[in-house]
Amino acid sequence: MKEQIEAVQRMQDYIKAHLSENITLDDLAKVAMFSPWYARRIFVSLLGVTPSDYIRRLRLSNSALRLRDEKVTVLDVALDLGFGSAYGYTRAFAREFGCNPKQYAISPQPITLFNPYDIKCNKTLTGDFMDIYKTCPTLQNDRYILRLVDDGDADDLLKVYSDIKAVPFFNSDNCHGDDFHYTTPERMRDALVFWKDAYKNGWFVRFAIIDKATNEVIGTIEEFRRDEKDFFTNCGLLRLDLRSDYEKASEIQSILSIIAMPSFDLFGCAIVATKAIMSATERITALIALGFTKSEEPLIGHDGTKYYDYYVLNK
Repeated sequence: MKEQIEAVQRMQDYIKAHLSENITLDDLAKVAMFSPWYARRIFVSLLGVTPSDYIRRLRLSNSALRLRDEKVTVLDVALDLGFGSAYGYTRAFAREFGCNPKQYAISPQPITLFNPYDIKCNKTLTGDFMDIYKTCPTLQNDRYILRLVDDGDADDLLKVYSDIKAVPFFNSDNCHGDDFHYTTPERMRDALVFWKDAYKNGWFVRFAIIDKATNEVIGTIEEFRRDEKDFFTNCGLLRLDLRSDYEKASEIQSILSIIAMPSFDLFGCAIVATKAIMSATERITALIALGFTKSEEPLIGHDGTKYYDYYVLNK
């Protein structure tokens, strides 16, 4: 199995490095060091998608990011992807995302991007599980970085936790009365001390969310494995706290796409759950786009309190 995993990873690496070029199955077979037939077979077996579909979906997702973030024409993007015309690209984009690329460029809406997970990071296959409380990984995409919180984050995080518009969306269920509304530097620093101690004690991980464009910390993600006697057991319980100007479906989807699927391996869980109250419409839109569904089951607190409005992603 190790040999096959390494071969598929080499194919993924090759696709990533040559995405703007014409990639053939023979090219992938050479880097996999197997026959084209066997290279395709193990690719599908381990990733659940054919190489051609993988390449097509990755190109279309990258094109969507370009349309969203850059001043480019649909024709330019189409030619970069190897489509013979804007018409062919438009049809492929619409089939993948359910919207027209020109309209998306003008007014981006939440869409489900293809964000493949490197096969070498699949701990279920490799048997090489990471102890996140010994080594906390840094995760990122084209827009955001997630890393363990640090003392130097205090000033930026005070802007988040003193933001009265943001506070209603924070999940304070089962948190002994803390509403996470911090208005002084001292209280923010105290919270950071507690979060870092919690990580050292293996209680939870608190990631800082960094916007690459501004290098600001614009929120945090707390996550831990929850094992209890209710529905939310063997669960990666995720809490997302964001500055209110980032409480937008497109931003939330981009942030959560970094950690949603990796959570299954990082926390060894069968489901990932996060809370979104009814008024958190932007958050709910992003969660649904990422494949979360609303659970009718309550999370039972330590004192027996029932908490609702949780959305669940299954492995």
